Amino acid sequence: MTAIADLPDIRPSLLLDFANSGRVDPRIECTRASSATCWGPDGKLRTVAANVPRIDYDPVTGKCLGLLVEEARTNLVQRNGNAGAAVGVLESGGALPTGWSAITANGLTAEVLSVGAEDGIPYVDVRFYGTSTTTYQGFVFGNISGYVPSTAYTGSFYVKLIGGAIPANGNAQFKIRYNIQGGATDINSSHLVTAHFVADKLAANRLTVSGTTSANATGSGQLLIVFNYAVGTAIDFSVRLGLPQLEAGGGATSPILTSGAAATRAGDAISMEMPAYNDISICTDFMHGGKLANTRALGLYASSATASSVQVIGSNMTGTSSAGVIASPSGPNTTPGVFPAISGRVDRVAFSRGGSNGAMLTAARGIALASGTHSGTTAAMQTLAFGNSTPAGALTLNGWVRRVSIWLSTLSQPQLNKITEV
Repeated sequence: MTAIADLPDIRPSLLLDFANSGRVDPRIECTRASSATCWGPDGKLRTVAANVPRIDYDPVTGKCLGLLVEEARTNLVQRNGNAGAAVGVLESGGALPTGWSAITANGLTAEVLSVGAEDGIPYVDVRFYGTSTTTYQGFVFGNISGYVPSTAYTGSFYVKLIGGAIPANGNAQFKIRYNIQGGATDINSSHLVTAHFVADKLAANRLTVSGTTSANATGSGQLLIVFNYAVGTAIDFSVRLGLPQLEAGGGATSPILTSGAAATRAGDAISMEMPAYNDISICTDFMHGGKLANTRALGLYASSATASSVQVIGSNMTGTSSAGVIASPSGPNTTPGVFPAISGRVDRVAFSRGGSNGAMLTAARGIALASGTHSGTTAAMQTLAFGNSTPAGALTLNGWVRRVSIWLSTLSQPQLNKITEV
């Protein structure tokens, strides 16, 4: 067999292939102080218990995405299930889920057609029909409290069109609205979502909007859909709606179920202890999901000598001292080239550390990022943190760790460049 140039001539000492195996090595420890949701191989949304790691799947294709690692997030929508909903015309026996509302004095009839669950997503089917006497139909997922000034938020919900069509002379808008002194304003400037109201699998169509509150936000508001059209328009369309979510942070994370109050999904802290090694190389494949508001470059993070650990991924890092790569456990911080964390994109990063005071080489997507020399003697690497900048879970990936390859030896810069090609 002919050797491939610049590739390691030995197999990894340890391969953690989450995406292909669909399994988590039993030596890996997960700490998360709450239950959490993920998609199963059957395409259904499932809930796993606290401290259980999540192997997540694409709900449409069934493809395994890898080990899901997310920061703590709170869903401010107090009731995002379908409890309280009843089939029938609103104000004539029908009811939306508790806390939700729709305009009924606009010439249209609003009717709940059915209530159920599709692939684990609780939903309510609503039909709007008649001739409009106003220019819009509003649908509100409940009043929101807890808005913080000058803070990024992301709103999301699952939707599909199940009958009729949005009027050709109108559009649909998904809005995050918050109150300010003397009135209200929308958090997002671009929120047209008409094209996304399609007949499709519900899990395939999660709409999201995001933006940042101003300094004069007063703490309350709404998450809502507005259908706009001309007065006198004949209306008849039906939509299936499920799991509205409003969370502080950039990008929508896994669904957080609520049943009467805002609920928090704790952050994932995932790590693995191993014997101490001075010579070590690690390559990691990962995919970005929801992003933090002030995303920095993708990269690696090597912790202090006292922590004796190297973090496999430090993507979306928000620390002011680093844009993604810290060259060595006690060496200087270095800024690599710009590799923005693009949601849904697979990236690959690697490093090699030689000896207690040797070189730290790094690479991402096929090119060198930075190199540095340890300043003084440092402890051997012993703890691996997956998707976090520390084993305690700080600065989290908000995405999927697909694969981790570990060599108990040093690799050259050309080798690192080669194995990180995507």
